Amino acid sequence: PSRFKGHCVPTLAAPAQEFASLHASPGQAMALPPWAVALVCLGAAAGLLSLIALLVCVCRRRRGAQARSLAGSADARSDSGCEADEERPPAPRRKVAVVGGGMSGLVCSRRLLAEGIDVVGFERADQLGGLWVFREGPEGKTYHSLRANVHKERLQMEDFPMPRSWPRYPSHWQLAEYLQAFAAHFGLAQHYRMQTEVLSCRCTAEGAWMVTHRPAGGGGQEETLWFDGVVMCV
Repeated sequence: PSRFKGHCVPTLAAPAQEFASLHASPGQAMALPPWAVALVCLGAAAGLLSLIALLVCVCRRRRGAQARSLAGSADARSDSGCEADEERPPAPRRKVAVVGGGMSGLVCSRRLLAEGIDVVGFERADQLGGLWVFREGPEGKTYHSLRANVHKERLQMEDFPMPRSWPRYPSHWQLAEYLQAFAAHFGLAQHYRMQTEVLSCRCTAEGAWMVTHRPAGGGGQEETLWFDGVVMCV
């Protein structure tokens, strides 16, 4: 022990600390301060937002291209449709003959006109209304006390009702007045040739109709008209 007097004996504290640091855990060796962790998180979030923005931009461009292509095809179709309309003239209006100016003839004429079909009506008498118009002699089909056997709610038109003051079973003169008012309201009288009798209706091989008529009573010249169809309401 005397030989070591005055000499400095090294201690083992420092090697022990170095040994402990060499064998420390990886998490302790790689630990980052909080501000560095925050910067890393912010960078990752910014990168994710940039990726999302890029995807949105790509989707918008694709949609815009699709919309432009659809608009171009629609314009092409409209242009071709316009050219087709210019090349193909509109179809002529159809024309139908209605024989008879009574209740059924007036209703058919009104329906045909509402569908855009031209109507030419033929009536032998001098008034519209059919057999409900009282006439003296063999041409008359009514008598003074005649009334309808169907109540007016079934006889009247849905858009042209009979007066409420009328009885439920109208007389013949009330029905004649009602039908003439119906014809005047819808402008049907101007489409009729009054005091005209139809002599024949012949259908051709092409499907057209030849209607031959003359003034009632046989004192006039015969005339033939062409129609797309004939409605018999006598």
